This record gives sequence, structure tokens and C-alpha cells, in this order.
Amino acid sequence: MSQKSVDYVVRTIIIGNAGVGKTTLLRKLTENNFSYYETPTVGVDFFTLNSIVNGSHIKMYIWDSAGHDRYQNLVKTYFKNNAICFVVYDVCYHASFKSVPMSSKKVY
Repeated sequence: MSQKSVDYVVRTIIIGNAGVGKTTLLRKLTENNFSYYETPTVGVDFFTLNSIVNGSHIKMYIWDSAGHDRYQNLVKTYFKNNAICFVVYDVCYHASFKSVPMSSKKVY
């Protein structure tokens, strides 16, 4: 899909604790590839997703943030001008759900 054929460009970020599956989820969504073991994201990683919704060509720029606290200041800079924020947590690890409000506060 060329840049000229894109109707909408949507900037997106995905946040959550380290190890909850943010990168795995994005690799499955963007590359149709699933791996049980991913190396931890250092800082921020970048993915793109091209899709057609109701006849409109949409390109999503997705920033995959590191879940470790030491990268939160860096992640804050990627929050500007994003239209969507996905918050991911591990349903088998209740502490990752309880920290969702803290994850979102760290980036503002």
C-alpha cells in the first residue's frame, strides 16, 4: 500500500508492565507471527499495520513501549499526538492489572 493510497494515518501507543505480552501481541497483529519468548523491549519499538476498514485505507503507526520503570521518561515523549493508547495486562498476574492506573499515570 503506497503512501498516496492511505486515507487515514493513526498514531498509537501500547503500554503495560514488563512481560505482559505487548510485543507478542503486536507481532501477531502486524506480522502474523507468534512466539512464546520475546526479548524485552529496550526503550520503544515501532510497528506499522495497514488495514482497510469500511473501504478506507488506514495505516497505524504503533509505538511499543518498554514496561520497565527505567524507560518511563523516554516513553512519555512518544505519547504526544497519539490517537489511541492500548493498555495491556496479564490476566494470570493480578499485580499487572492493579498497576494499570500507575502505568497510565507514569506517562503523563
